[in-house]
Amino acid sequence: MKPKLLILPLLLLIISSANAQKTEKFITKNYFGIKAGSNFSQINLDIIETNPVINSQEFFNGISGGLVYKNMEEQWFALQIELLYSQKSGQNYFDKSSLPDTLNMPAYIPYNLTLNQIEIPVLANLNFGKGNNKLNFILGPYFAYTLGKKISFTKGTQLEKGHYPATDRNYELGVNIGIGYGRIISNGMLEAEFRFTQAYTNIYNTKSVNKSLIYQTQALTFSVSYLYNL
Repeated sequence: MKPKLLILPLLLLIISSANAQKTEKFITKNYFGIKAGSNFSQINLDIIETNPVINSQEFFNGISGGLVYKNMEEQWFALQIELLYSQKSGQNYFDKSSLPDTLNMPAYIPYNLTLNQIEIPVLANLNFGKGNNKLNFILGPYFAYTLGKKISFTKGTQLEKGHYPATDRNYELGVNIGIGYGRIISNGMLEAEFRFTQAYTNIYNTKSVNKSLIYQTQALTFSVSYLYNL
């Protein structure tokens, strides 16, 4: 998946929507609420020089949820900030003989990794529609901090967080792109959303491991939200 290809068209949508909207008085609205959903994630891994890794391309299920704040200064646009807990997982198959010695990796395949993260997305929210029904397009960056990591191998060996202390990177930066539906109700808003998340930082510190190592998370998330009109 290449989210970069979707960013430019979405920005053009924002500009055209702003120009198309009729000038009218709008009362600023602030919403605060909760959201819950499910992640379908994979961890994209490749080592460019030796290519010893085969991605399973299977998406693994995890949970996602947390708090949402939305500020609407215009009818067509909102700024949305979230504080989320997210589980992301992936599976890869290794040829140990081609991996860097610094990984000290046991020769078990496949290799499964689950990350437990706190995410802070900051999102531009573009709204279409009239009345109580809204179609939403979202775009924006996120920062994630990894609370814990679980590694497992098919032969029953299980390694906990800290097994590779020299190579772990505990933060993640990436982008969100999504589409959703919102229904305004008497005291707030109900929303359902599909979102694609792509990390742009590696899970491992490439300076400590291998400059050609690519190890990034991808996730598809479906969530529902209830937002209270403050």
